[in-house]
Amino acid sequence: PSHHENTHIYENSATFRPSEVGGPMSEAERTATFGDTDTKRDEQYKVKRKERYPEECAARVVDAIHNHQFYVFTHPETRSAVEHRFGQILAGFDDADAFDDSAFEH
Repeated sequence: PSHHENTHIYENSATFRPSEVGGPMSEAERTATFGDTDTKRDEQYKVKRKERYPEECAARVVDAIHNHQFYVFTHPETRSAVEHRFGQILAGFDDADAFDDSAFEH
């Protein structure tokens, strides 16, 4: 599922990070880790996400489990971002046949 409002998952994961993995993040580390991806995505894809809530997500996930669905999408407006990402992944296979592993033989 995509981002859900009112969970504060980003803020909480940064604020309450356990000491054994670095402790709370500094403001600079938060920016480096989380950046402004929501703003950039909205600018690039010209979409405004519909506000969703954790309860909706939970209900969708339970329903998906009952129906043997592997993927759960909650924000249809992010489809173009997913299509773009998969296009880049598939493009990585375009030259796979040209890979010559004989160069690594000794």
